[in-house]
Amino acid sequence: MKRTQRRESAAQRRGVASVPSPPLPPPPPNLSEVPLALRLQARIIDGAWLFPIAAWLCGVWQVSGWAQLLALWATMPVSLLVEGLVLLAWQRTPGRWLAGIGLLARGRRPLSVRRLLRRAALLMTRGLGWGLPPLMWLRVREMQVRAEAGRPDPWDLFGGTQVVLVDPRGAQFDRAARATLVAAPLGFVAALLLVWRGWQASGAVTVSAPAASDPVDVIVAELNADAPRALTEGVRFESAARTADHAVVLRHTLLEVNRARWTGDDSALLEHRLQPDTLRLSCAPGQLRSVLLAGQSLVYDYLGADGFLLGRVVIRPEDCR
Repeated sequence: MKRTQRRESAAQRRGVASVPSPPLPPPPPNLSEVPLALRLQARIIDGAWLFPIAAWLCGVWQVSGWAQLLALWATMPVSLLVEGLVLLAWQRTPGRWLAGIGLLARGRRPLSVRRLLRRAALLMTRGLGWGLPPLMWLRVREMQVRAEAGRPDPWDLFGGTQVVLVDPRGAQFDRAARATLVAAPLGFVAALLLVWRGWQASGAVTVSAPAASDPVDVIVAELNADAPRALTEGVRFESAARTADHAVVLRHTLLEVNRARWTGDDSALLEHRLQPDTLRLSCAPGQLRSVLLAGQSLVYDYLGADGFLLGRVVIRPEDCR
């Protein structure tokens, strides 16, 4: 005050009239009583519990590839609808409760279904940028500019809603900040894991698997690749299978024999006649010999035309020594 008076007296002595400085423009009216940072924190916290519910409703875990990406995008509008149901019932979501804010109709009236649907559509397009990351960043920047200018958001202006500060104490800032630090990383990691799982299942991301190192499995696969095939007249090889008791079962069908014309004595006679030829075939150099050298037994099952087991011949590794 004294400094100003001295300046005015000095200006009067010099004969110069003092010109008062123009007053500063008044600050723009703050149409929203809730800070932007608090609203963003509430949105992140709500996203952490809305995303699993929306993902389950959209069937994200039941599809893969591009279908899963489409389902992930659909979780955003679905989560807004789920959020609307919660707001319709309690006017607050868990994120807004932690942040100490709420959502009401303009004039602090109760919400209606029509207002919530209009607000969800505007929030999806004007607030979340259709779920596209570049547009979402742009929309958040626009929200910041509107908050600094004191202008309301379009979804609240045209939706007829108003975000209000329910808990006026300062504790809600710390409460929401702590919850945000937990909810945001969890939601981000869950989204990345779902996208990676879908792309890996669709073949877009291939994970190299080690080649089959067991020669017995390779031989069984090669035998089944040519099955079924005729070995001799009236005898057909059907399939090969590896069992848990260190054996490879080779199934054959005798096309001209059935159960009605077969007895127990015939089974013993069949096994006695086939034993020498089967042993010679198995011990000869080739795929079957490699199975025996690997410590696996060869079980030859002979079935009738009706699938009835007629006889069985077993060749063990020690039989070829």
